[in-house]
Amino acid sequence: MEINLTAEETNKLNNLWKTSRFKRSWRAVKNTVNCSQKVKNYFVRNIILLFFSFIVGGGLFLLKDMGLLSDSIFVDKLMMFIVRLILFLLVLQILSVLIFAFIGPGWESNQKDKLRRLYESEILVPILQIIYLSAKIDIEHDISPNNVEEVVPAAKYYIQSGILKLNNEKDIEIVDLYAHTIPRRYHHKKKKENILMILPILSDRYIQ
Repeated sequence: MEINLTAEETNKLNNLWKTSRFKRSWRAVKNTVNCSQKVKNYFVRNIILLFFSFIVGGGLFLLKDMGLLSDSIFVDKLMMFIVRLILFLLVLQILSVLIFAFIGPGWESNQKDKLRRLYESEILVPILQIIYLSAKIDIEHDISPNNVEEVVPAAKYYIQSGILKLNNEKDIEIVDLYAHTIPRRYHHKKKKENILMILPILSDRYIQ
Protein backbone atom coordinates (compact mmCIF):
# COMPACT_ATOMS: atom_id res chain seq x y z
CA MET A 1 0.00 0.00 0.00
CA GLU A 2 1.44 3.34 -1.04
CA ILE A 3 0.13 6.77 -0.04
CA ASN A 4 1.03 9.66 -2.31
CA LEU A 5 2.66 12.25 -0.07
CA THR A 6 3.43 15.86 -0.82
CA ALA A 7 7.05 17.00 -0.88
CA GLU A 8 6.51 18.78 2.43
CA GLU A 9 5.09 15.64 4.09
CA THR A 10 7.95 13.52 2.76
CA ASN A 11 10.46 16.00 4.13
CA LYS A 12 8.75 16.02 7.54
CA LEU A 13 8.78 12.21 7.67
CA ASN A 14 12.48 12.11 6.81
CA ASN A 15 13.23 14.69 9.49
CA LEU A 16 11.14 12.77 12.03
CA TRP A 17 13.31 9.69 11.57
CA LYS A 18 16.38 11.82 12.34
CA THR A 19 15.14 13.19 15.66
CA SER A 20 16.73 11.81 18.81
CA ARG A 21 13.34 11.14 20.41
CA PHE A 22 12.09 9.06 17.50
CA LYS A 23 15.37 7.12 17.31
CA ARG A 24 15.18 6.45 21.05
CA SER A 25 11.57 5.28 20.76
CA TRP A 26 12.41 3.06 17.80
CA ARG A 27 15.28 1.45 19.74
CA ALA A 28 12.91 0.87 22.65
CA VAL A 29 10.43 -0.86 20.34
CA LYS A 30 13.17 -3.08 18.88
CA ASN A 31 14.52 -3.90 22.35
CA THR A 32 11.06 -4.88 23.55
CA VAL A 33 10.57 -7.15 20.54
CA ASN A 34 14.04 -8.67 20.89
CA CYS A 35 13.61 -9.25 24.62
CA SER A 36 11.22 -12.16 24.06
CA GLN A 37 13.61 -13.66 21.53
CA LYS A 38 16.48 -13.36 24.03
CA VAL A 39 14.48 -15.38 26.57
CA LYS A 40 13.90 -18.12 23.97
CA ASN A 41 17.57 -18.07 23.03
CA TYR A 42 18.49 -18.45 26.70
CA PHE A 43 16.52 -21.69 27.04
CA VAL A 44 17.79 -23.02 23.71
CA ARG A 45 21.39 -22.22 24.65
CA ASN A 46 21.05 -24.06 27.96
CA ILE A 47 19.62 -27.13 26.24
CA ILE A 48 22.43 -27.14 23.64
CA LEU A 49 25.10 -26.80 26.36
CA LEU A 50 23.46 -29.56 28.37
CA PHE A 51 23.28 -31.87 25.34
CA PHE A 52 26.89 -31.13 24.40
CA SER A 53 28.04 -31.81 27.98
CA PHE A 54 26.22 -35.15 28.00
CA ILE A 55 27.85 -36.13 24.70
CA VAL A 56 31.38 -35.13 25.80
CA GLY A 57 31.03 -36.55 29.29
CA GLY A 58 29.50 -39.79 28.07
CA GLY A 59 32.21 -40.13 25.43
CA LEU A 60 34.97 -39.65 28.00
CA PHE A 61 33.44 -42.20 30.38
CA LEU A 62 33.03 -44.69 27.55
CA LEU A 63 36.61 -44.24 26.37
CA LYS A 64 37.89 -44.69 29.91
CA ASP A 65 35.82 -47.87 30.46
CA MET A 66 37.14 -49.27 27.18
CA GLY A 67 40.69 -48.55 28.27
CA LEU A 68 41.29 -46.15 25.41
CA LEU A 69 41.83 -43.24 27.77
CA SER A 70 44.72 -43.45 30.17
CA ASP A 71 44.30 -42.49 33.82
CA SER A 72 45.63 -39.05 34.63
CA ILE A 73 44.92 -36.19 37.00
CA PHE A 74 43.93 -33.98 34.06
CA VAL A 75 41.38 -36.48 32.73
CA ASP A 76 39.91 -37.02 36.20
CA LYS A 77 39.55 -33.28 36.76
CA LEU A 78 38.05 -32.81 33.31
CA MET A 79 35.46 -35.54 33.90
CA MET A 80 34.63 -34.12 37.32
CA PHE A 81 34.23 -30.64 35.79
CA ILE A 82 31.86 -32.02 33.12
CA VAL A 83 29.78 -33.86 35.76
CA ARG A 84 29.48 -30.68 37.81
CA LEU A 85 28.64 -28.68 34.67
CA ILE A 86 25.87 -31.14 33.78
CA LEU A 87 24.41 -30.95 37.29
CA PHE A 88 24.62 -27.14 37.25
CA LEU A 89 22.93 -26.89 33.85
CA LEU A 90 20.20 -29.31 34.90
CA VAL A 91 19.43 -27.36 38.07
CA LEU A 92 19.61 -24.06 36.18
CA GLN A 93 17.24 -25.27 33.47
CA ILE A 94 14.73 -26.68 35.96
CA LEU A 95 14.76 -23.49 38.04
CA SER A 96 14.48 -21.34 34.91
CA VAL A 97 11.49 -23.30 33.66
CA LEU A 98 9.76 -23.12 37.05
CA ILE A 99 10.41 -19.40 37.43
CA PHE A 100 9.30 -18.64 33.88
CA ALA A 101 6.18 -20.78 34.31
CA PHE A 102 5.33 -18.68 37.38
CA ILE A 103 6.11 -15.18 36.09
CA GLY A 104 6.22 -15.80 32.32
CA PRO A 105 2.55 -15.19 31.43
CA GLY A 106 2.43 -11.91 33.33
CA TRP A 107 5.80 -10.83 31.94
CA GLU A 108 4.75 -11.59 28.35
CA SER A 109 1.50 -9.69 28.85
CA ASN A 110 3.40 -6.68 30.22
CA GLN A 111 5.82 -6.82 27.30
CA LYS A 112 2.94 -6.80 24.80
CA ASP A 113 1.28 -3.87 26.58
CA LYS A 114 4.58 -1.99 26.70
CA LEU A 115 5.21 -2.64 23.01
CA ARG A 116 1.73 -1.48 22.06
CA ARG A 117 1.99 1.74 24.10
CA LEU A 118 5.42 2.51 22.69
CA TYR A 119 4.43 1.86 19.11
CA GLU A 120 1.14 3.73 19.25
CA SER A 121 2.24 6.84 21.15
CA GLU A 122 5.88 7.20 20.07
CA ILE A 123 5.88 5.78 16.52
CA LEU A 124 2.45 5.57 14.89
CA VAL A 125 0.90 8.82 16.16
CA PRO A 126 3.86 11.10 15.25
CA ILE A 127 3.91 9.62 11.73
CA LEU A 128 0.16 9.97 11.26
CA GLN A 129 0.13 13.52 12.57
CA ILE A 130 2.39 14.55 9.71
CA ILE A 131 -0.37 13.48 7.29
CA TYR A 132 -3.38 14.19 9.53
CA LEU A 133 -2.47 16.92 11.99
CA SER A 134 -5.13 16.05 14.58
CA ALA A 135 -4.87 12.24 14.39
CA LYS A 136 -4.87 10.41 17.70
CA ILE A 137 -5.48 6.95 19.18
CA ASP A 138 -8.32 6.46 21.63
CA ILE A 139 -7.79 3.37 23.81
CA GLU A 140 -10.62 4.16 26.24
CA HIS A 141 -13.59 3.77 23.89
CA ASP A 142 -14.87 1.32 21.27
CA ILE A 143 -16.75 1.61 17.99
CA SER A 144 -20.50 1.19 18.46
CA PRO A 145 -21.56 -2.52 18.44
CA ASN A 146 -24.23 -1.68 15.86
CA ASN A 147 -21.58 -0.42 13.45
CA VAL A 148 -19.48 -3.51 14.08
CA GLU A 149 -22.42 -5.81 13.36
CA GLU A 150 -22.96 -4.11 10.00
CA VAL A 151 -19.43 -5.05 8.96
CA VAL A 152 -19.36 -8.62 10.32
CA PRO A 153 -22.99 -9.72 10.78
CA ALA A 154 -22.08 -13.44 10.97
CA ALA A 155 -19.78 -13.01 13.97
CA LYS A 156 -21.04 -13.35 17.53
CA TYR A 157 -18.02 -12.12 19.48
CA TYR A 158 -15.96 -8.98 18.93
CA ILE A 159 -12.67 -7.78 20.37
CA GLN A 160 -11.75 -4.16 19.69
CA SER A 161 -8.34 -2.70 20.32
CA GLY A 162 -8.59 1.08 20.36
CA ILE A 163 -9.82 3.58 17.79
CA LEU A 164 -7.60 5.45 15.38
CA LYS A 165 -9.21 8.86 14.89
CA LEU A 166 -7.91 10.82 11.92
CA ASN A 167 -10.03 13.88 12.85
CA ASN A 168 -10.02 14.97 9.21
CA GLU A 169 -12.75 16.50 7.09
CA LYS A 170 -14.47 13.13 6.73
CA ASP A 171 -14.10 12.35 10.45
CA ILE A 172 -12.79 8.87 9.67
CA GLU A 173 -12.32 6.42 12.54
CA ILE A 174 -10.60 3.02 12.23
CA VAL A 175 -10.71 0.18 14.73
CA ASP A 176 -8.47 -2.87 15.00
CA LEU A 177 -11.20 -5.52 15.18
CA TYR A 178 -11.05 -9.26 15.88
CA ALA A 179 -14.40 -10.92 15.19
CA HIS A 180 -15.19 -14.62 15.67
CA THR A 181 -18.13 -17.01 15.93
CA ILE A 182 -17.13 -18.95 19.06
CA PRO A 183 -15.66 -17.95 22.45
CA ARG A 184 -11.86 -17.68 22.38
CA ARG A 185 -11.47 -20.44 25.00
CA TYR A 186 -12.76 -22.96 22.47
CA HIS A 187 -10.50 -21.92 19.58
CA HIS A 188 -7.98 -24.71 20.21
CA LYS A 189 -10.77 -27.31 20.02
CA LYS A 190 -12.52 -26.07 16.88
CA LYS A 191 -9.89 -24.87 14.49
CA LYS A 192 -12.26 -25.02 11.49
CA GLU A 193 -14.62 -22.39 12.82
CA ASN A 194 -14.87 -19.15 10.90
CA ILE A 195 -12.35 -16.75 12.46
CA LEU A 196 -12.37 -13.34 10.83
CA MET A 197 -9.79 -10.59 11.12
CA ILE A 198 -10.61 -7.13 9.84
CA LEU A 199 -7.63 -5.27 8.36
CA PRO A 200 -8.80 -1.71 7.68
CA ILE A 201 -7.23 0.71 5.21
CA LEU A 202 -5.89 3.58 7.26
CA SER A 203 -6.29 6.39 4.78
CA ASP A 204 -8.92 8.15 2.69
CA ARG A 205 -6.14 9.61 0.53
CA TYR A 206 -5.43 8.31 -2.94
CA ILE A 207 -3.87 4.85 -2.53
CA GLN A 208 -2.02 3.04 -5.29
